[in-house]
Amino acid sequence: LGAYEYSPGFTAISQFQLASDLTVNYSSSTHEISIKGAISHVEVYQMNGSEVFNRRVSCNQLNIPVSNLSKGICLVRIVTQQGNTTTRKILID
Repeated sequence: LGAYEYSPGFTAISQFQLASDLTVNYSSSTHEISIKGAISHVEVYQMNGSEVFNRRVSCNQLNIPVSNLSKGICLVRIVTQQGNTTTRKILID
């Protein structure tokens, strides 16, 4: 076999819980990304890899203004207060 291995599926039950504990939405009327859940760290990246937001927080709701971003897809990386990490794709229009 080669140097790379692929393992489909989830690696832990906590990933299922993470998906249901967080909500991430974009509002085109307010030009904000809204995150709800037990959040400890948030990063936002444009698809070219540039980081446009990076903040450590300790809250259950965060609104990130993104009116300065160009239209397209951005990635939102979230670390929960339990230490779990997830990344969500958001379409900015």
